[in-house]
Amino acid sequence: MRSRAYLLLERDNEDLQKARLYGISVRPASDNLLTWRANIRGLKDSIWEGAVLQVSLSYTEEYNDVPPAVTFNTIPFHPNVEPRTGKPCVDFLDKPSDWNPRYTMSYVLLAIQTLLSNPVMEDVVHLEAADSLLNRPEEYRRTVLHCVKISRQIDGKSVHLVK
Repeated sequence: MRSRAYLLLERDNEDLQKARLYGISVRPASDNLLTWRANIRGLKDSIWEGAVLQVSLSYTEEYNDVPPAVTFNTIPFHPNVEPRTGKPCVDFLDKPSDWNPRYTMSYVLLAIQTLLSNPVMEDVVHLEAADSLLNRPEEYRRTVLHCVKISRQIDGKSVHLVK
C-alpha cells in the first residue's frame, strides 16, 4: 500500500503533466517517489530566458504537512540562491510556519522559476550576486547571460555556472 505522501506526489505529478507549464518538466529520480528532478527554463522575455536549470526536490513521508527540500543542481549566479549548496531562499520553503499544505509540486516549481527573474533583495544569500545586481547591473547581466549559455551546454550534471 502506498503512503499518503506517495499518493499526493503521484497526484501532484499528474496535475503538473496535465498543466504543461512553460519551461517546467519533472520526473522521479528513482522508484522512490520522494525524490524528484526537475528542469526549469528561465521565463520568456527575462534575463534568464533560455536557461535550463536542474533542481532536486526531496520530500518526506510528512508531505504535504511539511515542505520539500529544494536545491539547484545547476547552481545559478543569483542573489537568492546559496552559491555553495544551491539552496534557494524562498520563504515558504525556509520557514515551516509559512508552508501551506495546499502548495503542490507545481506551485513550488513555479515559485522557483519566478524567483529567477524576480530576485527578492530582502532575502539575499549570495552577496556577490546581490552586490553585482545593485551596483553593477551590466556586469550582473553579462554574468547571467553567461550562465544561461553554459546551462544549455550541460546535461543534468551538478555544476556551478559561475566560479
